[in-house]
Amino acid sequence: MCASLLLSVVFILAGIVLCLLEVLVLPGLIAGLLGLGLIVFGIVHAYMNCGIDAGTWILIGTIVLCVLSVWLLYKSRTWKKLSLKTEVNGRVNELVSGNIQPGDTGVAFNRLGPVGKVKIGDKILDARSIGPYIDSGTEVIVVSLSEQYLIVEPK
Repeated sequence: MCASLLLSVVFILAGIVLCLLEVLVLPGLIAGLLGLGLIVFGIVHAYMNCGIDAGTWILIGTIVLCVLSVWLLYKSRTWKKLSLKTEVNGRVNELVSGNIQPGDTGVAFNRLGPVGKVKIGDKILDARSIGPYIDSGTEVIVVSLSEQYLIVEPK
C-alpha cells in the first residue's frame, strides 16, 4: 500500500466537504472551486505517487462517494429544510380592482414629489402628480388611472 494514499484520500474528502458546503451554506463559488480543485489534486496525486491501479481505485471511489453524498443530501430532505415555504398573496396592481374613478377626491397621504401616496376613502394608493409637488394633507382629485398608479392634481 502506498504511503501517500492516505494523503490523497484526505484531499478528496476535504474537497467533497467544501463542495457540499458550497451548495448548502457558502455562496460565491470559491469553496466549490477550491473543493473541486482538491478532489482533482487528490486523484492526480494518487495516480502519480501510487500507480495506475491505486489511482483508478481512488477515482472510482471518489465518483461513488460524490454520487452517494449527493444522494444522501437529497434523501435527507435538506433542500426542503432550506427552501422558502411562504406564499405571496399580494398583487402589484390592486388599483385595477378598486372602485376609483376619475373625479374622485382624496387627500395626499404623504408628499407627492411627483410620486407618493393618496388616501381615497379607506384605501391608500400610489399616485402621481401631473402638476407641481403636492404636500401631505392637501386635497387631490383623480384625473385618470394608469396600470400602476392614480394620476392626481390638487383640488
